Amino acid sequence: MLYRLTKGVVLGLAAAALAVACATPPPPPVVREPAEHLPAGADMYLAADLTRHYEFVLDVFEEAEQLNSDMRRILDNTEHLTIAMRNPPGGGLSGLYVAGRGKYPVRSYEFGLRVMRLWERKETRINGRRYHYWRNREDGFQLIFLDDHTMLFASDGIELMIDPPGAPGSAHLPATSTLVALQSTGSQATPHPVVLADMLERGMGLFVPEPSNQMVQALPDPRLRVPLVELALYLSEPGSHMRASAESTGASAQNAEGDEDRGPELELSGAMRLEREQDARVFTVIARLAVIGVASDAGIPVRRLMETLDIQRDGTVIGFRGIPVGEKVLVRRLGAVLKPPLEEVQE
Repeated sequence: MLYRLTKGVVLGLAAAALAVACATPPPPPVVREPAEHLPAGADMYLAADLTRHYEFVLDVFEEAEQLNSDMRRILDNTEHLTIAMRNPPGGGLSGLYVAGRGKYPVRSYEFGLRVMRLWERKETRINGRRYHYWRNREDGFQLIFLDDHTMLFASDGIELMIDPPGAPGSAHLPATSTLVALQSTGSQATPHPVVLADMLERGMGLFVPEPSNQMVQALPDPRLRVPLVELALYLSEPGSHMRASAESTGASAQNAEGDEDRGPELELSGAMRLEREQDARVFTVIARLAVIGVASDAGIPVRRLMETLDIQRDGTVIGFRGIPVGEKVLVRRLGAVLKPPLEEVQE
């Protein structure tokens, strides 16, 4: 009797071990950079390195009246913030996707979400793996912490962010952004993870993959087409070019042209790629006047701009640097863009 029982237990364990050995576990998810979780084909992408620009980002959220205690707690633990928007600014928060890299106390966060009736815990399966995320009962926003270092937020469709299908691996991406290197790449636009990586390295930035589509919507006549293929803007501490100009003229980065309300100075630089080299040559000629006009409307001192502005062309790509932007002025302008409409506040 004991022999049969022992034999049965051994056979049962052997069968269980065989079943486990034969079962193929789902492959572990690929570890990705935050920007690779953002969907391709968005209208615009933003990135910010909070280890260098935490106070600036905090001031922007506060100016936009969106700095509540929960938002501040997440920002306090975030190092890199990357954002994709499928709708232009002013079109609401539909199509908003956020991927953050930081040091998140996941258990503490999820305990707080669990006790709040505003959030409900949902489950999804992707590539054979089970994931739990949180959904806001009022607006449908979705939130998940993939691990202690990766936070994802979406206004809808967070499943596509968790393990993006066909997301480009590092082997399929160029080593550097074509825009940053000022090199033409024919008709292939630069992948957004590459450009956002450059932005995080510089500090902050905005990437618009197809700016012509955005501009055409705003033009009264669709025949007035702007042949821009892609556009990238970067915000960073003043580079050597601007610092050298300030030293040679005795200008103060803290008080450009005596305007104390501008605050500390940041440098705006960027690159734009056009469809044809002929278009790029024409744009290079008028770019300086266009930048001066836009800068003047934005409150940037023209005299200071003329000393630091540098524009270059390489094939179909136009690069520019040395545009001084007052930090306080920029906070006010960005805060006004991100501030919710009055009707939403009244609701």
